[in-house]
Amino acid sequence: MSGRRWLEPGMRSVRGAFRVAARRALGPRGELTVHRTYHRLLRAISHFEPPESPELLALLKGTAAEASTFLDIGANVGRYATFLRRHSSPNALLYAIEPNPYAFSLLQANLKSRSNVCCLQIALGDRDGKAFLSVPVDPSGNPISALGHITEQASPGEACFEIELRRLDSLVGEGLVNPTPPVFVKADIEGGESAFMSGAARFFTDYRPIFYFECERAHLERQGLGAQAIWHFLSELDYTVLAPGPVLTPCETILLGTSNYLAVPWKVVGAGVEYQVLSSQLKDLLVAEPRRRADRRETEASAAHARR
Repeated sequence: MSGRRWLEPGMRSVRGAFRVAARRALGPRGELTVHRTYHRLLRAISHFEPPESPELLALLKGTAAEASTFLDIGANVGRYATFLRRHSSPNALLYAIEPNPYAFSLLQANLKSRSNVCCLQIALGDRDGKAFLSVPVDPSGNPISALGHITEQASPGEACFEIELRRLDSLVGEGLVNPTPPVFVKADIEGGESAFMSGAARFFTDYRPIFYFECERAHLERQGLGAQAIWHFLSELDYTVLAPGPVLTPCETILLGTSNYLAVPWKVVGAGVEYQVLSSQLKDLLVAEPRRRADRRETEASAAHARR
């Protein structure tokens, strides 16, 4: 998510140099201890929240209050997971999923005081097996955990870890993930969105989650993919994809300058399973979605007829 850009370049350099110094003086375990202490300080002064706009934080906060199950996929060190858990019902269940071993240690530390939390050190994709997590490094040589992406083989010049890869449908089938609707899913998986959704097709069909996800063209192209498969998958399941902002805007593909998107199953209102937090604007969009889609099909059919 945009959270990985929460520090200005100068502050990132300072933090990177400090990590190197801590690692040299204290070793890897000592560096991890210092990093945990740093996060504990951020939590204490309420500076551990997702760096999103006030409007989007309000939407996430309200959605958290309504959901019974959360899946934070690509949880990294737990900024979103901590925020969602803090603003949710005490009985809501949070699954925080992160394959990077260093980030996972910080994630566990940041969530250990929270109830009803299950942390899973795995990645989600379109198959069950092994894969590699390739993690770029900053100029100081520190792995940038938020930019880790799944590959089939180790990438030169980047930190690499062999990881466990699972399909979400497999986890649900085995009882390792037990969602209770309403479900909210956040995914920040650096180009792995299409593979994740392929391995979660039954989950999306059965549970109809609200889906908040990052999608950037450069990340998809690194995997040899485009955005069309993602939007097609969601459209086939009667989801509306919205670009968050001061006004929620329906979109048919990646928008220039927009990284994060909100996908909402528009039939959820008609089915009577409704998030009270959804703005009146969003509810109006969902109710109008069948008409919008019919108009689009009619326009496409007319254009095709004109080309004959």
